[in-house]
Amino acid sequence: MESNNLDKLRELCDYLGPRDEEIKRNEQLLKSIFMSIPSRLTACIISKDMKILKLLSNCSKIDCIRTPSEFRGTNLSDYLNCEKSIESAIKAHALAIGGKESSYIANVNDKEHTVKFSPIKDEHGDIIGSAMISFEKVV
Repeated sequence: MESNNLDKLRELCDYLGPRDEEIKRNEQLLKSIFMSIPSRLTACIISKDMKILKLLSNCSKIDCIRTPSEFRGTNLSDYLNCEKSIESAIKAHALAIGGKESSYIANVNDKEHTVKFSPIKDEHGDIIGSAMISFEKVV
C-alpha cells in the first residue's frame, strides 16, 4: 500500500514540475506585458468577503505582479485610501457578487481612473468573488 501511494506521489510530482515552470513563464510574460503598458493599471481578484486575493499593478507605488504579503487577505476598504472610493468600490463589488458588471470614475493622485468590477465564477458557474481593474484615463 505504501509503495502504491509513493508511486502516486512521484507521478504527481513529475506532472506538477513542468506545470509549475509553465506557470512561472506565463507570469513572467504577463509581468512584461503589464509593465510595458504606458498608463497606470491595477487589477485585483477579490473574495466575496472583500479580501484581496491577488493584486497586479504597474503603479510605482505598488510595483508588483504577485500578491505581496502586505496585501494578501487585506480588506479592499483598507487598501483604498479615500472614503468616496471605498463607498464606490463596496457598491460595485456588491453588484459583481450579484452577477452584474459595473464601473465608476475615481480620482487617484489628481488623475482620473476608470474602475470596473466584474463577477468571477467557479467551474460550476457560482459567483465566488469579483475582478476589479482600474486604469488611468489618458488624454
